[in-house]
Amino acid sequence: MITVQKNYVQPRRVMLAVPDRKPTLAVGQHVRIGTPLDAHGEHYATVSGTILQMLNHADETGRVLPHVLIDNDTKNTVEPSVSDMHITTRIERYFKPVRPLEQINYARLDTLIVDLVFFDEPFITVDKALLDTHHESILEALRALHKHYGLERCVLLIKEDEAALWESHGTLPVETVRVKPEKGVNFRHRIINEIFNGALKTRAPYNYLSLESMLKLREIVVHKRPSVINRVVVQGEAIKNPSVLFVRTGTLFGDILRIVGGYDTQKAITIHKNMRLQNRVLRNESFGIGHDFAGIYIQEHREREVYECIACGRCNLKCPVGILPSKIMHAVKHGIALDRMRTDLCIECGLCSFYCPSKINVMEYVKEGRALLGGKGRVT
Repeated sequence: MITVQKNYVQPRRVMLAVPDRKPTLAVGQHVRIGTPLDAHGEHYATVSGTILQMLNHADETGRVLPHVLIDNDTKNTVEPSVSDMHITTRIERYFKPVRPLEQINYARLDTLIVDLVFFDEPFITVDKALLDTHHESILEALRALHKHYGLERCVLLIKEDEAALWESHGTLPVETVRVKPEKGVNFRHRIINEIFNGALKTRAPYNYLSLESMLKLREIVVHKRPSVINRVVVQGEAIKNPSVLFVRTGTLFGDILRIVGGYDTQKAITIHKNMRLQNRVLRNESFGIGHDFAGIYIQEHREREVYECIACGRCNLKCPVGILPSKIMHAVKHGIALDRMRTDLCIECGLCSFYCPSKINVMEYVKEGRALLGGKGRVT
């Protein structure tokens, strides 16, 4: 378990991507935290300061997109209109869940599941120091949701020996589900299956958030300001000092690399975004950390030796949303119709690839199948 925690919340500069939108600001213009960077307000400044440059730049995947480079004045001035927004408007504009499966539905916020158990592909770990520090922050956010939306039930998934932290929650409708470390992985998969498949069967929205997302939500609903801090776990054999970092959204990767002491190898490396098992390999080292960054895994580069599929079915059994990755892979390879295989349900968790004994990157075939159907995942 990584025990080193570091803060780097005041970088000298931030670089923010504005994908699919044309930036509406100009070089030399002053911005505040929450200032919209495009006409639709989907992207916003994460520091207060001056715009240094508007540029087309490759993001972490290698795609060339419009970017805004902002010089941080370190004053943390927030756009005045943010605190005056209705709470739902503020959440919709500034809240971005960390993981694909997470979501919060304000129209029907009767039950909320908060996952406070950390998993590290696939071994269970819990950062006790983080929970000790922030458990009251989680309760603050829950109180605000209870007040504004009438939250009826909140289920906290916690490690078995962390129960004492959550005993004093006042009148909040809180329940705790205790996870034993040796059963953590299968337990979480079962919970995800119940949430996701239950929502599909009833066509009802579900509400499921992680600790990181709850901390972001607290900034928005309690302090009435945009969420601009990411918790990023930087780890891997090629890093000198693996650490848990709290960094400003838009912080340059080069600054993060400097904080953890740089690379611990002279060999070629591979950089993974978030969990390694998702196989999201980064194509560029000159980028700003986006809202969806929760981890960076850096290892020495290895060629992946791939074997033929042995039809063991492990990928199908491990899929948390109940699709059949092996069938989708076969369909993509042989041009078979995909219209009933529901590739749109894939959350890109990477478990199918991780558990494949033949080391096939099954998830890439599922993503390809979804792309073949224009992103819908099924024919309508």
